[in-house]
Amino acid sequence: MSRFLWCVVACALTTAAMAQQNPGLPLPRLEVVSPPGAKAGTTVAEVTFTGTDLEETESLIFGHPGITGTVIIPPDPKADPKVDPKTPKMPAPPRRKGGGTPTAVKFSVSVAANVPVGHYDVRAVNKYGVSNPRTFVVGDLPEVAEKEPNNDVPEAMKIELNTTVNGTFGAPADVDLFIITAKKGQRIVLACMAAVLDSKARPLVEVYDQTNRKLATQNGPDAVTDFIAPADGEYFVRVAEFTYTAGSPQHFYRLTVTTNPWIDAVFPPMVEPGKPTPVTLYGRNLPGGQPDPGTLINGRPVDKLVVTVNAPNTPDKLTFLGRIDPRVAGADGFEYRLTTPTGSSNPVLIAFAQDKVVIEKEPNDKPEQAMDVPAPCEIAGRVDKRSDRDYYAINAKKGETYLVDLWSDRLGVDTDFLFTVRGPKATTDMMEKDDTVETLSTTQFYTRSSDPEPYKFTATEDGKYLVQVASRESSFLFGPHVSYRLRITPEKPDFRLVVMPSSKSQPDVTVLRADGAQYLDVFVFRQDGFTGPVTLTAEGLPAGVTAPPQVVGNGQKAGTLVLLAAPTAATFNGTFVVKGTAAINGKQVVHDARPATIVWGMQQQNNTPTITRMDQAVMLAVRDKSYFKVTLQPENAFVKMGEKLPQPLTAKPGEKITVPFTVTRISPDAKVAINLQQIVTGANPQAMPVTANNGQALPAIAPDKGDGTMVLDVKSTALPGTYCVVLKATATIQYDKDPMGKAKKPVTVETASTPLVLKVLPLSLAKVTAVPAGALKAGMTAELVVKVERQFDYAGDFKVKIVLPPNTKGITVDDVTIPAGATEVKAILKAAIDVPAANLQSIVVTATGTYDGIAIPQDGKFNLNVEKAPPPPVKKEEPKKPEPKKEEPKKK
Repeated sequence: MSRFLWCVVACALTTAAMAQQNPGLPLPRLEVVSPPGAKAGTTVAEVTFTGTDLEETESLIFGHPGITGTVIIPPDPKADPKVDPKTPKMPAPPRRKGGGTPTAVKFSVSVAANVPVGHYDVRAVNKYGVSNPRTFVVGDLPEVAEKEPNNDVPEAMKIELNTTVNGTFGAPADVDLFIITAKKGQRIVLACMAAVLDSKARPLVEVYDQTNRKLATQNGPDAVTDFIAPADGEYFVRVAEFTYTAGSPQHFYRLTVTTNPWIDAVFPPMVEPGKPTPVTLYGRNLPGGQPDPGTLINGRPVDKLVVTVNAPNTPDKLTFLGRIDPRVAGADGFEYRLTTPTGSSNPVLIAFAQDKVVIEKEPNDKPEQAMDVPAPCEIAGRVDKRSDRDYYAINAKKGETYLVDLWSDRLGVDTDFLFTVRGPKATTDMMEKDDTVETLSTTQFYTRSSDPEPYKFTATEDGKYLVQVASRESSFLFGPHVSYRLRITPEKPDFRLVVMPSSKSQPDVTVLRADGAQYLDVFVFRQDGFTGPVTLTAEGLPAGVTAPPQVVGNGQKAGTLVLLAAPTAATFNGTFVVKGTAAINGKQVVHDARPATIVWGMQQQNNTPTITRMDQAVMLAVRDKSYFKVTLQPENAFVKMGEKLPQPLTAKPGEKITVPFTVTRISPDAKVAINLQQIVTGANPQAMPVTANNGQALPAIAPDKGDGTMVLDVKSTALPGTYCVVLKATATIQYDKDPMGKAKKPVTVETASTPLVLKVLPLSLAKVTAVPAGALKAGMTAELVVKVERQFDYAGDFKVKIVLPPNTKGITVDDVTIPAGATEVKAILKAAIDVPAANLQSIVVTATGTYDGIAIPQDGKFNLNVEKAPPPPVKKEEPKKPEPKKEEPKKK
């Protein structure tokens, strides 16, 4: 978890764990799983799940089929001995299907021996739905539960080496003390995990010898330290909540005391998919590893070991079972563990590269020492020493374009990098890039990182271009764990999707009710300049549930996916897959969406990020009848009353369209006012390309009304493309968990409307200019050069027509076509021999392109000077030559 979000945690988690401004319908929510893990091949007789709305929990859904749970149903209460057995008995209430109370339920959990070591999601299932996930860890070491009291030396709990302890900081001042026995020279790793378990704890770990000398200490959301036993004997391990200001059942931890390997860093941090690649591990207790003199990570010396990793050939996947925060969710990569005969290491993420990987070589700390790299490539670098900076040089030809993209924080390295770019012969940088403020959401999926914003540049001349990489924290944060991935490559437009339940402030699961609708939020990581629309579809839905194709529009970072349930849809608890499809460089690109969830609930506040992590599956629960539904009617939309608009619905920027809708009240309890408002998919509702009622709430639909209209405003700045509009419908109804109960209380019911798909047409596809090659003379021809400046990435052809002014005589010109991808064409103007002279002004030339089958014309204008034929030259009569005189014959 990033340091920034821990500042948020300090404030946000002071509120109630599952606080809600307005209570909604009951939904099982998990807070604590105790113990939060087990050894493979064992059964834990009793695992307690605590949270809210957990009564009658029937089953558990784990992230691996080899982990199963059996509900523990409390026995019936014993008969009261004071009651006369002859007294007639009241009929017994029906036996519950599940067990537990609203706040807790118990299961026995079995883990098959073949379940791989790792972190798995677990969810509770009851009549209300499926809960949010909590982490359940499968390990390969014996596990024990912390036993109180163990706050002081006389009470210290003795544990064996290579054991995992599941414990809790029950109060702010709670201290848990353990005793271990070690032999001289043993290196013992102490890993107190909390954040990766979805815990609120921030543990402090300390090691003392028998003389009360501190040998090691570390704190953090997940605190890891180690010590080398200076002598045979017993040592104290002390764990507590850092700062001693918080403690509760929600502050749980797993303390592993082990001599097994621990990986602190992997270099390079990325490899090419599908290729066996040697990498260097840095860590502790690495079998066969060698000390790396002078290298410290968190103040502790580390060993290094070269191993070969077999990277899977799944370049667009993120397959990591540990915790992934939102800022890392756009990366691609896989999980790696070092396996030994005595046990496995912790998991580490190794990212996928998209180009050939080049390893940084020192010295490259100065411009004159810049390391030559062959672009395109990806450079694996690191901050090796205090105040280290790295220079790289690429040879670029004039006109070549490259993207410089530095990844570190987005790979989970908690540091602050920047880079600069300098041109040939220059003495100053042409650009410096530091932190980006970009985030996909300001609330439930906060992706802001300290990585620099990518920078695209075009070489202005042939020569060497220098890229400098530095860290603003290199004065105190350096070593093999401070690594980065530097891409220097032409743009490779692409995208990644994240999908999560619709709540902006609570751990949630999508509950869809029969004959109703519900929506999920979808976020789009747009990479390397990709701005196109992404079409959303769903696969693996149960019978009776559909997801009409919907779209995240051009340039949009977020959208919605609405699921619809038929009246006959049956109860369902399970997973499905959301896919996104986009046309990129003429090819259809398809990616699976990555699921995410909010970890802890908080009071909903504007622009306050939640603590969110990635899930292992998109979950859906289908339950009984919906209370009401809202159906948008694009087929009846109009601009002017009484007119019919063509379908599918289209509009141009600046237009307003009125769309009718109906409200159907399915339950008698829904005879109340229903509030409607467009679901906001950006930080500013008014800034969305297409808004309903300008992003504001529509007038409430009165209890006795079943229809209404909304006005869609297509903003003048809306890019051409397909957009979805969805309304969120809310109503306050009276509800009691007991169907026969009379103590009903107001709760808020939310649902989604059917989605409306609107295609926004461009006003134009190009700017058109036309220039004749001089005057057009009678009886002759002249070229007219028609040029288009293409817009909105339109690459198709243009049909060009020149419209001569009315009553123009003696001039003709044929229609021509600008081929796909081209920017100009020559039309031939022809003049008759008897054409009159004229100065024709503002002749219209129309270039028509086709956008999604719809013709989009755009006009340009030009002037033409027409010269009539000169009169034929008058032939001058040549003067008659005098006839020569006849010579008279000479007289003889």
